[in-house]
Amino acid sequence: MTTILIKNTGDIFLPPTSSALVTTVTNPQDSSNRTEMFVKSTNFAKHLFFIDKIRYRIPLNANPEKQINNFEAKLRSRWGSGVYKIGSYSSVYLRLNRAGNSDQGFDFITIEYNPNKITASPVHEVDKVIEQAKALLVALGNDLGEELSFDQAVITRLDITVDFHGIESPSEIIEGLLGIYPKYSRFKKFYLSLDRREFETLVAGTKITRLTIYNKYEQTKSEKYRGTLRWEVVLKKDALDSNGFNLLSDLTQEQLDIGGLKLWEWSQAGRRIVRTRNYLWEQINLLEASKNDKLKYFAYLILTCSDMTFGETSVAMRRKFSNYNKELGISCSSELISRNNIKSVYLDITSGCLVEVN
Repeated sequence: MTTILIKNTGDIFLPPTSSALVTTVTNPQDSSNRTEMFVKSTNFAKHLFFIDKIRYRIPLNANPEKQINNFEAKLRSRWGSGVYKIGSYSSVYLRLNRAGNSDQGFDFITIEYNPNKITASPVHEVDKVIEQAKALLVALGNDLGEELSFDQAVITRLDITVDFHGIESPSEIIEGLLGIYPKYSRFKKFYLSLDRREFETLVAGTKITRLTIYNKYEQTKSEKYRGTLRWEVVLKKDALDSNGFNLLSDLTQEQLDIGGLKLWEWSQAGRRIVRTRNYLWEQINLLEASKNDKLKYFAYLILTCSDMTFGETSVAMRRKFSNYNKELGISCSSELISRNNIKSVYLDITSGCLVEVN
């Protein structure tokens, strides 16, 4: 019998591709072995939530008599005409705005782009997005003839995204989610593909917080996105402040993860997305792993495909663990919860984040 003991060491992020710290402990009384799995914080979440679009603005000057050059005059024109290419960067939208009146106000420049579209390789980590933003500001500062301060860049829009891969029918999942309303949502709408009449997009939320769940392949027609369902939240205005996103210079991956988890709960759609069509169990079969590899992956399942919620008793939790154990042929100790004195926890389905409730 193999017993798995997961010790809570704080915020837990365990990716399916990384190894947990697994040790085998032998009981001297009966020579039985116990496998202890210490799940430590890893960089899993940096590949879970990523930025699909970002918009920020920077004050240019406080001189009301500053001469407006041709470059700035172009940016004062209609939004969209300020598409600008800086070196290898393309599809960067720029616009110059005036805050206040002409005598007492100041100019600020607004920059918007998809970090994944202005480089040769995808950009997922926040630190790379920050480096990208600094490079853009250096290039823009040279063109504008003045220094742009990175520390003064204020985020005004942030699209947070997570992709689910290997899904046989994203349209069926979207259809199954039509009855779910995110908390405090004020609108909901969906779109059908014109040729197949299948659900391909679900949109819900408010003006400042919009949730979109869609079939990425139907949007892009790119083979690399076939079988990919995308979950995306767009944050604007007050929603940015309430979720801890303000200055670009303060943006961190940890902040993105925490905000992403809050938004995942707000959407109230995560559990059904993952459970539909036994998505995670299909991923287990794809591993074609040995028993030991499955043992490591079992910890990931505990943290990611459980539908546990706040306030559940340890008995109910052990019963759910037991069901997952049977699928993998692994026996789980009845002391899994009580030994760690975890009486009430929340296990997020896809984030891999275990949170104790005091």
